[in-house]
Amino acid sequence: AAGEEGLGHGPASSRSIGSYDAAAAAAAASFVVPGEEDEDEVLVEVFEHERVQPFRGWGHTWPGHFLPSDKVGHWGDRSGAPGGAMSMLFDRVAPKLPPGWAWRDAEWSVDMTGVEAEGCDADGWAYAMDFQWLAWPPEPAMGRAGIKSFVRRRRWVRSRLRLPPGSYDTSDEQQQQQAAAFRQQQAELGAAAGRGGAGSGSVDAALMAGLGGLGLGSEGGAAAAAATAAAAAASAMMTRFMRVVSD
Repeated sequence: AAGEEGLGHGPASSRSIGSYDAAAAAAAASFVVPGEEDEDEVLVEVFEHERVQPFRGWGHTWPGHFLPSDKVGHWGDRSGAPGGAMSMLFDRVAPKLPPGWAWRDAEWSVDMTGVEAEGCDADGWAYAMDFQWLAWPPEPAMGRAGIKSFVRRRRWVRSRLRLPPGSYDTSDEQQQQQAAAFRQQQAELGAAAGRGGAGSGSVDAALMAGLGGLGLGSEGGAAAAAATAAAAAASAMMTRFMRVVSD
């Protein structure tokens, strides 16, 4: 299943379902396939992003693969949100079940839409020079990686069903846990939307926090961050050079 390589949980939220802000609601709705928001059966989606780097190959690490200018992380919605540190963990991005809903599909699966026209390859990936050129559904031939293919994306999907009124007890422990997980994610998505989503600033802050957690201190953390920024700049320069050569 998707996201097994890194699951994470943020701080608990005390917000009620009726009080989460508009930014959180919009962020959560962005994972529902457009046009299905009011249906009793809904298809939800999460997009996986990767970038190729010289001598590293394809991957989704920061630092390592993504550039400071990338507006996406490993996981996100169609626009790449939420971005930043939150987008690196599947469990924090994949939509939680709202109260009164149940999963129809047991697991997330890769959407192979477009494979017949080579819109994606055998693993569901579509390729482009930059993330902003990756549209959904993928255009024909986007499933072929070429010399100008520096990024790729694929879609994971899962269906959920609205439970009939009266068929579940809101005081049930499982329903309460489901509602709590849903509220927590709404708060996190709303906070990410309030920060403006992805960008090097949020990634740098997460990086510095991680360095502090390793006990490097402010001076060591600043030096490590500077070295990371220099490496990212060199990687970006190499990518631009490859584009010029390919043209």
